[in-house]
Amino acid sequence: MKTRRLLRRVFLPPLYFVAAVVLVIEDFLWEPLGRLAAWVLARLRLGRLERWIAARRPYPAMALFLVPSVMLFPLKILALWLIGSGLKSAGIGLLVGAKIGGTAVVARLFALTKPTLLSIAWFARAYAFVTDVRAKVRASIIGRTAQALRARLSALRARLMPPGEGSRLGRFWRAMRARHYRPR
Repeated sequence: MKTRRLLRRVFLPPLYFVAAVVLVIEDFLWEPLGRLAAWVLARLRLGRLERWIAARRPYPAMALFLVPSVMLFPLKILALWLIGSGLKSAGIGLLVGAKIGGTAVVARLFALTKPTLLSIAWFARAYAFVTDVRAKVRASIIGRTAQALRARLSALRARLMPPGEGSRLGRFWRAMRARHYRPR
């Protein structure tokens, strides 16, 4: 019994820290990546597919919601293999890309299927639990630091992209393209 308590005291704090960092990163990226996925789908004119997904019954909707996680698993294994093979940059890049891409797709799918998924009692309880954990993480030092960082990044973005007049970054990009692009 004492060893179990000792193991909990030794191993749980680092696990809580890692979980908090992952939750903060996902929380930080969830909204913008969901909007990005919606924008991409709108540009690809896949509104019909979105309506079809939103109209699914609860368990087919859940299957659609879980598909990206299952599909990304082999990519994550490949990323770990690359890291183990000495190709650390490629492995980390693949892992980060899979995480960002997966988060974007899952955020959009969740936005489409949330009302249907919450009609499943156990899913609604799990969602309430995760929401509670996220609230606790936001209140922690890691969450407050992430919120401060997010505020700084938003202020920087507002400086670089003032409303109404195109962004400085956008104007710079257009000027560089005009300077170096020669139509054939």
